[in-house]
Amino acid sequence: MSTNDAQVGNGIRNGKQFLEGLQDDRDVWIHGEKVKDVTTHAGLGRGAHTLAGFMDRQFDERYQDTITYEEDGNRYAMSYMIPRSQEDVVKRGASFYEWATWSNGMFGRTPDYK
Repeated sequence: MSTNDAQVGNGIRNGKQFLEGLQDDRDVWIHGEKVKDVTTHAGLGRGAHTLAGFMDRQFDERYQDTITYEEDGNRYAMSYMIPRSQEDVVKRGASFYEWATWSNGMFGRTPDYK
């Protein structure tokens, strides 16, 4: 998978690609201060890097079959899978649960959908 593939939605991204994707022209402000780079900002950087670690787990064999699925030779986040059976619904639920355990439920919306 190339960086360009990840940017147009053709498969999962790793942590490095996730962080690179955050370094764009987004308009983020905290306490009246414009944030130039959310990946290095004192209040946001650690969270961004934590989420990048979660993204890397998509490539870890211990988690890959729980949090991703394969289709047409590409791996995708389980959150993109359209459930077509009860088993698919159970798989998606297991994936969401796995993501939540990594942050002890503290990240309400993880980046597995991006």
